[in-house]
Amino acid sequence: MKLKLTLIALGISSLFCQKIGAQAGKLDIHIDLGYGFGVATREFQSDDGTSITAVPYSLGAGFDADLGATYMIGDHLGAALDLNYVMGMPVSYTTVGPNVVITHTYQGMLFGITPMLVLSANTESVNPYGKFGIVLGSASFTHKETESGERALSGTFIDTYDGGAAVGIYGAFGLQFPISSGIGLYIELYDRTLSYAPTTNTNTQTFDGVQKHNTITYVDKVDNTTAPDTDVKSYQPFSSAGIKVGVTINLSK
Repeated sequence: MKLKLTLIALGISSLFCQKIGAQAGKLDIHIDLGYGFGVATREFQSDDGTSITAVPYSLGAGFDADLGATYMIGDHLGAALDLNYVMGMPVSYTTVGPNVVITHTYQGMLFGITPMLVLSANTESVNPYGKFGIVLGSASFTHKETESGERALSGTFIDTYDGGAAVGIYGAFGLQFPISSGIGLYIELYDRTLSYAPTTNTNTQTFDGVQKHNTITYVDKVDNTTAPDTDVKSYQPFSSAGIKVGVTINLSK
């Protein structure tokens, strides 16, 4: 939250810089790549049989690709729409049982549509800007298990969690540098705050010789009338903060 407030303040303060001319009606497209680190994390407890270690995680931490467009309503105010794809980095921890060590690996994925307001300083050479918007996403994640030890099962167990919508908040502060007429390079710090509760759990693969479990449906409330194979929703962290580098092209010229 502190990062988000800082980014918004920097974006607003940039409006007091010297402007270079009219931007109203300007239409840009942009593409970028970046990496986000986990924020607002939760923890797994990793037990190797001799010690227990906390493993913080956010399933939305990882590589971030973005394609979008920005239309300037005025000289300093614009509207943007971004399409984001996040490939989360795997997070692993271990648990122990009788003569077996189980390795758990979680990995998330997010596709998001992010409408935003843009504040641009409209300055020469280096142009500061700020963004703030809402993330409307489709998320999923997998949970894989492998075993080792005397009583280990062979093969890999995989559960896939998906369904339902992921909604969050996005804030960013960036600097844009012109590299030729109509083309610019930019660097951007961003903060995406998001959590996600899947609605289904499908056992897509199991250990050798073991039968798959039934698909589990997640709901807001479970009582005595709830159907079998139903459980309560659990929200998982998908928040991240990081840096992007991209190219913007002016289509108005």
